[in-house]
Amino acid sequence: QLLKNLNAYKFHEKLIVYDLGMNSHQLEQININFPKVIIEKFNFDEYPEFVGERDDHGLLGFYAWKPNIVVETLEKYKMKVIWLDSANLIDWKFVFVLIVLSSKHFFSPISAGKVIDFTHEKTLESLEFPFNKTNKRNLTGGFNAFDWNHKKSIEIANLWKDFSNIQEVIFPKDITKRTHRWDQSILTLLIYKYNYFGYLPKMKKVF
Repeated sequence: QLLKNLNAYKFHEKLIVYDLGMNSHQLEQININFPKVIIEKFNFDEYPEFVGERDDHGLLGFYAWKPNIVVETLEKYKMKVIWLDSANLIDWKFVFVLIVLSSKHFFSPISAGKVIDFTHEKTLESLEFPFNKTNKRNLTGGFNAFDWNHKKSIEIANLWKDFSNIQEVIFPKDITKRTHRWDQSILTLLIYKYNYFGYLPKMKKVF
């Protein structure tokens, strides 16, 4: 669904799908139906063991693979990179995302809740997050964008990756989705803590 959608609008220069464990039939169908799509296989062996493990609910690696994929893609292709979870769809207004990315060098729309609502205190402590910013709105983990040609954007992407590869930071003990949002929580903290990009548009209905 997402690949058909992205091909309909053609805002991208390259379209990359990361294989986190697809079977041969799924890979074949992508190659047949979307021959221009680049398929990259994520090598779990290069990262901490927990990144490739599933919990009792089937959750893979607490999403720690996502920031690793973003950084891998930035380093390999050396261009602007936009991550979209596979449940996303875009329309013509996506052009505004490209404008914001070119101007701000980072983008992620706001998500539900505030930092204090969905971030475990141990993660806040690990990132030395200012208490006076805990009422900031969460950003979106499933839709974010970085710019290879901007030093601060790359710095945030690497910090996101590095903290996500520490299990006790991305997944402190005794947390649930109601109290913590894994990679999303870490990215949100980093953006507000360093404030490299200034004001970011927040209207999710548009973006």
